[in-house]
Amino acid sequence: MKNSEVAINFIQGRDAKGSNFKSQGGKLYSYSSLLAEWRGGTIIVYNDIANYSNTSKRHWYYLRTEAPKNRIKIEG
Repeated sequence: MKNSEVAINFIQGRDAKGSNFKSQGGKLYSYSSLLAEWRGGTIIVYNDIANYSNTSKRHWYYLRTEAPKNRIKIEG
């Protein structure tokens, strides 16, 4: 599955797996790092992106591009 599709599946509440990018149980992982999670109808995005690899930054971008802006809360 394409990584952009993993982000879409996460937003829709489905598990999915791409290349080092997965949605599982309402959480979104880049490699083994928690990138975002659903909490009470809101997507909590962890914004410690400065410490991520270029690939993880791309995963973060897919999520930020696909997620509805009114359902995102950025932490970190």
